[in-house]
This record gives sequence, C-alpha cells and structure tokens, in this order.
Amino acid sequence: MRNRQIGTALIHVILLTMSGASAAGPAWQLLDDGDPGANTATLVYDSQRQRVVALHTVGSIVSATTWELVGSDWVRRFQLGQTAADIGCAAYDAARNQTVAIGGEVAGTWVYNGSTWQQRFPSQQPPDRVWCQMVYDSIRQRVVLFGGYRFGFGSLQDTWEWDGTNWTNVVTANKPARRGHHGMTYDAGRGVVVLHGGQQDSALPLNDTWEYNGTNWIAKSTNLPQPLRGRWGIELCYFPPTGKTILFGGTNSVQAFNDTWEWNGTAWTQRVTTNAPSPRWHFRIAYATDRQRIIGWGGQIPNSAVDDTWEFNGTTWSLIPKATRPAGRADHGMAFDETASRLVIMGGSTGLAGPPHSDTWLWSVIAGWVRDTTAGVPSAVKAYPLAYESAHDRVVGFSGTNSMFQRTEEIHEYSGVPRIWTDSTAVPDKRFHHGWVSAPGLGGMFLFGGYAQSPTGLTYFSSETWLLTGAGWEQRFPEHAPPQREVYAMTYDSTRNQVLLYGGEPISDDFWVYDGNDWRLIDTTPPGERRYSSMAFDPIRSRAVLYGGGPDIEGVTWEFDGSSWHTEPTPLQPESYRQSFTMSYSAAHDVVFLFGGIGGEVFNDLWAYGDDPDGDGFVGGLDNCRQLSNANQLNTDGDAAGDICDCSINDPAVFNIPGVVGGALFLPDKQTLQWNSLSASAGSGTHYDVLRGRAGEWPVGSGPSETCIGQNLASTALLDAFTPGSGSAFWYLVRGRNNCGMGSYGAASNGTTRVSSSCP
Repeated sequence: MRNRQIGTALIHVILLTMSGASAAGPAWQLLDDGDPGANTATLVYDSQRQRVVALHTVGSIVSATTWELVGSDWVRRFQLGQTAADIGCAAYDAARNQTVAIGGEVAGTWVYNGSTWQQRFPSQQPPDRVWCQMVYDSIRQRVVLFGGYRFGFGSLQDTWEWDGTNWTNVVTANKPARRGHHGMTYDAGRGVVVLHGGQQDSALPLNDTWEYNGTNWIAKSTNLPQPLRGRWGIELCYFPPTGKTILFGGTNSVQAFNDTWEWNGTAWTQRVTTNAPSPRWHFRIAYATDRQRIIGWGGQIPNSAVDDTWEFNGTTWSLIPKATRPAGRADHGMAFDETASRLVIMGGSTGLAGPPHSDTWLWSVIAGWVRDTTAGVPSAVKAYPLAYESAHDRVVGFSGTNSMFQRTEEIHEYSGVPRIWTDSTAVPDKRFHHGWVSAPGLGGMFLFGGYAQSPTGLTYFSSETWLLTGAGWEQRFPEHAPPQREVYAMTYDSTRNQVLLYGGEPISDDFWVYDGNDWRLIDTTPPGERRYSSMAFDPIRSRAVLYGGGPDIEGVTWEFDGSSWHTEPTPLQPESYRQSFTMSYSAAHDVVFLFGGIGGEVFNDLWAYGDDPDGDGFVGGLDNCRQLSNANQLNTDGDAAGDICDCSINDPAVFNIPGVVGGALFLPDKQTLQWNSLSASAGSGTHYDVLRGRAGEWPVGSGPSETCIGQNLASTALLDAFTPGSGSAFWYLVRGRNNCGMGSYGAASNGTTRVSSSCP
C-alpha cells in the first residue's frame, strides 16, 4: 500500500496480488550436452535402434556415460542405472537386443536396452578387467570375451561366452598368449572371431593373428608385412561390403600409426586411403548398417587424447564435422553479461594440468554458441574467476595464469562496443584459484585468498580480503578471516549484502560469511568436505546454490537460505563429483548457468538451474510458458511466449495474459499515477485500464463511487487531477490487457479475482 497526502485528504493506492498454486521445486536443464570425453571404453552398433553407441568410462565405478551418434552429433543419454559401473569392455547382443558390458574395476555384468542399464547376477562371470575385447557371434548367438588386464594380476588369456543368462569360461586346446589392448571382431562371412596384436604386460607388442570358431583358437599368421608388425591399442572391425576385417592405427610404444589394413582370412594387405585420421591408438570403431560405413571415434595421441568422429566407406576416411561449441575445459572464467544478455566463457585448460585455452566463447538463447574471434586475449587465460560488474558494464577478472603457467598481476576486463579484452595493472599480489565476486552493496569487486606470489617470488596461500572500488584497491583487515586456502566456492548474497565462502583446499567443510566489517564462521550443518566446487546466488529465490566437488554419487544440489543448508534432489543433474567448473547467475533468464569441468573426463556441456513450476523440464525464463507444461516449447510466431499460453499464436506482438500490474505509485506532483509495464511478458500491444473508488467501498466494486478514469491506455502513466474531500480515502487499480482483450485486476487476499468493472 502506498499513500499520497493532498491537504487533509489521504489517498490510498491499493495493489492486489495474483493468487495461484505454489511453484514446484527447482530443477537442472541440460542446454547443450557437449561431446563425449576422449576416454571411450568401446563403440557398439545397436542394430535394432540403428544407433552407434559410445560407452564411455573414466576409470571410476560411478562415471560411465552413454552416448549415441544421431546424424553428425553425439547425444548424451541419461538412463537409469548409467552411473552404476564403469565399462571394461562391451558388445551388442543382437539376439536379445541389448548391449552387454562387464565391469572394469569392479566385477559385474550389465545390460543396456536403449533406455535403461540393469545389472545382471549370473551364477558365474568374468573377473573385473580393462583393455579387454568382446564381440557378438551372430551364428552361435553368443557374446565372446577374451583377455584384458586385471589390476594386481596383469594380462589375461581367458575366453568367456555370454548366452543372455550366464557366462561360461570356455577351455580351449589352444589360445592366444596373455594380452590386453588387442583388436577383435566377428567375421560374419566366415563365422569366426578374428583377434590381432596387443601387449602382454610390459613386453614388446604382439604381432600375431588368431581366429576362434566357437571351439578352439587357431593361430593364423605371424609372418606379417613389416609396417604391421607389433602394435597395440588397435581396433578391428568387420566390413560387410567387402567381407574383410579392417584394422586401423595403434602404436608400437615408440610411434603411433594411422594406416588402414584388411584381413581376408589368409593375409593382411595395406589399404591406401585418400584421407585418414591422425596417428593414434585406442581409436574405437564399429560398423553402422544403416550408414554402410565404419564409424570411428577418438583415441589417444602422445600426451593427450582426441575427440573427433570419422567414417570409412571402404576407400577413404572422412571427418564428421562437430557442432560449434567450446572444447572441453576446466579452470575457465565465466560470467553472464547482462547488458548483452549472453554467457561469456574465457580460457581454461584441458585438465587441471593440461594445456590452456585462450579463446572466448559466447552463448545466448537465440544464437547458441559463437566464438568471439575479434576480442583478443587477456594476459591470463586460466585459474581466475570472472564476474559481471554492472556499475562499469564489464566482465572483469583479476590475476590468474597465462599460457606459460605464470601468474599475472593485471585486471582483465571484457568491455566496450564491441567487447574486447584489455588489461590494467593491479595492487594485490598476483595469484590464482582465488575468490572474486561483484559485491555492489559492499562497494565494488570483492577479492579473497588464493595461491599468491609476492614481488620477491615467495608463494603462499592467502587469507587476504580486498575490495576494488571506484577509488581503487582497499585492503580490509577484519578481526577474523577464513584460514588460508584456494579452490573454494564463493558468491555474493545480494539479498543480505554479504559474501559467502565454502570449503576449499586444504579440503574443508567450513562456511564463512563476510558482512562488510568482519568474517564469521557459520555454525550450521554443512554439505560436507569439498573443493573445486562452485556457488552462485539466485536473488529471485534468495538462495545460494552450491554444486560439485563432493561424493561420487551425491546426486543433489545444495542451497543456503540465509540460515541453513538443505538439499534439492532433482530428476536430472550434472555429475556431482565434477570439479573445476563454473557457475554464474543470469538475471535475464532467472537461472544459474553451469559449464564444463572435469571428472576423469573434461566436460563441455552447458546446464541451467532454476525453478520449474510446471514440471516440463524447462527452467526459469528459459521456459516460454512458465504457467503450463509444454515440453515441446512450440512457438509459432517466435515471440516471448509459447503457443500454449499465447492468445494469438500468429501475432508476435501479442502473447501472455497479463499478470498483476506492479510498481504503482504517485510521482512527487501527487497527481501522476505510474506503474510498471507488462509488455515484456504480455506483448507490445498491452494496454491498461485504471479504476478509482472510495476505500470504504470494499471489496472492490461494492459501491457506487467506482469510476473508470483511464481506458485502453498505451502508456504506463495517468494524470489524475481529482481532489478528494477532506479526510477521504480512495483506492486505485490498474488492469493490463493484451490485444486479445484478456487480462484482470489480479486477486484480493481472499482469492476473489476481478475481471469486470466500470471500465468495459
């Protein structure tokens, strides 16, 4: 309620609030699933669903992920049970329409039917192992497994078969030597399993070829062409159009190869191709019947891994182009540029110790990912946070490390029109892995801690508190402070005007708050020890959101409401063990964005976290109709509203039914009534009606004094020169209506909605 005083007349402007059901809880929305990490356990072809499936493992019992190649893009499948085991090796069982996998670090048998992973419990099964090979024998309808490495036992030479119910350890008269990293495929034309190469523990690479007929292993060739001799990390794949087995790449521990070979059952012949992937090993390949091509993915090169996709038509290899997006990265800077309404990502590295990136990427709802190739490069490219500072309309960071892994001491800002990176000198000691947030209520940019270096070269963990104001740097000397640390989570609580800090390295679970004068340790049940996590503040919900750096299977999001921590389980979420990612709040979309990080693999996926009141999986302002569930997000006229809540789906100027009008007040002249525009939510064609009535005639419309003093107004202001009598009180109501004529005056506290009035 707002008042205006005219002589002795008291005028009341009464604002009614909309009634409605309470909102559902927050949720994570996957905006871009990125690309599979390079550590792919195997590639299989699901013949029933006609999909190339990449089973991805990063060496943890909780980190297996499933990807499918759809057209030229890899799509991540979030399936029940997918994080229950890592993958040692796998094959597609066509007789039972499922992929079969065995555990890499923990023994287990798993099957995937295209929608769900399930663990099976046969009476016997192969021991855990990695670098093994499995293929499907279509004539005998058996999955065949051979060899691999078992931790603590070395390389293996056992043969197993899976019949859909149980595993059988097959004892043969002859068998290949112990090995892992070998190649194996099923030759459907001749009805045999073909095996070649590999490595026996640390011995020289093997160069033999064997075939398995369901009863025995038969040695086929050791007199191989010189270029093919002795290699491991190879892949074999049967190519039906020619009836031959294809071999690609591998390494002899000295050099990597990118040659292509064919096996016809008698001899190996090199196939000269017009193009080929770069030299590599562990290049995963599978034949896709629907494409009549061999699909190849990823692999290892010296000191790194690759994540490209190729296809082979029997003559040449062709690169399948990637979708435009940043490469996977960690330790990058990220902030949401509110003026440009886009997410800004700068730098980072391919891992905590990997080579840095020096690129700038922008993401927006309209354009998706776009690389800014004209912005230049700041002096530091990793290990420093970015924040958007509205006072200077810039994305700004401090210090960090450059491409030579040396600390810098500049302020880096992305500003101007068009935006470019510039550097300016700073005062605090240079550092990285520090906390840096925009805290306008405290006076500017807030800096705490990190791993610092003095001008004399002395390195130390910092517990310093600094503030960068319009007048320059100010070091604060609070009575208390968090102990020295780095890689913690920090954010600014704009509701309560305080900085929040959680955890960090040395690993801890303490939680601190800085109120502008002093730090204080908050005694509340914490989310537990974590480091390399991230935190962002949602001012709409007045919650600090903390994620990552925690237990492998945590699977929840933590929120702090100003007094206590609580968990928010969500139907879908990023890996909870993920580290070194970044989160940033967007006022334009009412969501917290999350990008990248590491968790055994290096991620390049993009997520949003916010309220999902209608439960359709679209969160915050990314949902084009927050009131009604519309998972298809249909929007015929391309305006701000989805068809389901658009009263005129072919007119981009007309959409949502207007909500309650807010911000009504009288200007200092005490005659001009002003209110907030609803055009952003209801369309540029929104018009307004204004009512005036006596305060004693309540509820609204119960007396004869009600008057329509403004009708079908395009502006958001009205001059009311009416002078009430002494001691009288009046109310005012404003109704917004779109071009469909739809709208209401809101609802009183008793829930009564007012639609009709003296304004037609």
